[in-house]
Amino acid sequence: MNRNPVPTRMFRTLAAGIFCASAAHAGVGPLQLIASDWDTNRVTAFDAATGVTLRDVVTTRAHGANAMAGMTVGPDGLTYLTDFATDEVRRYSTKTGALIDTFIPGGLGGLDNSTDLQFGPDGHLLAANGDAGGLLKYHGVTGAFMGQFIAPTACGSARFMAFLPENAVLVTDFGADVVARFDALTGASLGMFAPQLANGNGVTRLANGDVLIASWSDEVIRRYSPIGQFLSIFASNIHCNAVVAGPDGFVYVAEKRRHRIEKYNATTGQLVLTMGETFMRDPWCLAFYTDPCTADINADGIVDLFDYLDFVQQFASGATAADFNADGIVDFFDYLDFVESFSAGC
Repeated sequence: MNRNPVPTRMFRTLAAGIFCASAAHAGVGPLQLIASDWDTNRVTAFDAATGVTLRDVVTTRAHGANAMAGMTVGPDGLTYLTDFATDEVRRYSTKTGALIDTFIPGGLGGLDNSTDLQFGPDGHLLAANGDAGGLLKYHGVTGAFMGQFIAPTACGSARFMAFLPENAVLVTDFGADVVARFDALTGASLGMFAPQLANGNGVTRLANGDVLIASWSDEVIRRYSPIGQFLSIFASNIHCNAVVAGPDGFVYVAEKRRHRIEKYNATTGQLVLTMGETFMRDPWCLAFYTDPCTADINADGIVDLFDYLDFVQQFASGATAADFNADGIVDFFDYLDFVESFSAGC
């Protein structure tokens, strides 16, 4: 519906002010850190740069959620979350927290207290099957069970995963005190990566190829070479669950004892900032998310003059695509909302 379109002269006047203050921007929102908390049954979004709490993605026991641990943000931008009480994997809107659906029904394929979820290089979902051991594989679009990816005999207490660029996956075995390496497409064993850990937990690969592994019982994070050679202690006096290298070049740690997320310089291991300490109890999984850029009208990855012109054309014609605030009506409020996003660069 087109109601009270803005006159062309008003467009020109408003546009002049916009373009005096605006330049082209990359068409993505700020990087957000998404963190699950096993103890509070809460998933929270933080501004990764500042540590500011942005919103709850999933609140305490929302939609029946209970003991939420394994979590990831999928290629579709949705949050995938395990529920220990029902052994389901549910999908939520990362932006609004709305429940989308139950992606994996309770216990499908033997799913039992999954501690980590990750999408592999083939687009399918792997679940670390905590209590039962091994990894299970599910179709990345439908959630259909695709089989046992890694047998419990090969990894009896799978906890966390990290993918390597050569189509390999590292899996920490909490009970066996090791990190094993597997083919990320077939699940075939590629041998031991790091032995003699004290309850290996979080694991991640850095941009330079080094690997960080959290050792739960002796409270350190160790740095290893790409081939598994021990290099140094990255951080000590740290009781952590997930360890994740962010796309911003920093390392994020779910720290249990201090009940918070900690952000580290990936090169020096220096603590940069903390977040969530006022309300977190047992932070577990970490993932990253960026809001789709709604002002990138032509979807070319840049917010610039051409997006403004395209929106003006849609708005003037009353096209449904100009319903920027999605209220079912194309009116001046859509224009104002677009201008706000456009001026902010997203």
